[in-house]
Amino acid sequence: KVLTNIGKLLSEAKIMEPAEDGAPLKRLRESRKHTLLELDEHGNPIFADILPALYISPHYQRRDLEMLQSLSYTFMDEVINRARADLGGPHSRMKTGNDDLQSRISRLLTQPFNNGWLERQEEVMKLKMLQLQDGTWCAAYRKAVYFSVLDETDLTIPTGLGLNVLKPSAGLLPDKKHLMGLLGVKKAALTDIRKTIADIYGQY
Repeated sequence: KVLTNIGKLLSEAKIMEPAEDGAPLKRLRESRKHTLLELDEHGNPIFADILPALYISPHYQRRDLEMLQSLSYTFMDEVINRARADLGGPHSRMKTGNDDLQSRISRLLTQPFNNGWLERQEEVMKLKMLQLQDGTWCAAYRKAVYFSVLDETDLTIPTGLGLNVLKPSAGLLPDKKHLMGLLGVKKAALTDIRKTIADIYGQY
């Protein structure tokens, strides 16, 4: 009973130091610890925090945080919300990060598919994180999107066909290509592209 009472007191006490310097202490339920998948090569969160802020001070040791059983890891919907905010910001890491960061982001956003979280899969599919040949960004949700290289060839899809085709560099990283496949990005067949070209230019 004593331990139960201590647990209740801890859950209500503002004891966690937030990541933001000078911010007031927070309750355990208002704070999150990170899985390794959420961190970049320097050990920092891949995505910046958003309101309501959940991140805690990086000065905590992982072994100490593991002792706080009431301190939750970041939930996947919270990760996706931060990914969405990143895409909408002026310094998006998803759009400009190096190969290592892009691979880490891809592995992180693959988790809903690995774990069968259908609602979270749909949320990931709605993220506008696919860059097309014309430089615009789109989501894969209910939309046909293609890799730039045709299936079973080394030929690239020509521009001007009205298709959503990824930039050639978009599918080069294995982890990113795997995620894109899960999102529904496909390789177009040569016969289909020939037909599309004939349909367009056959009008003239």
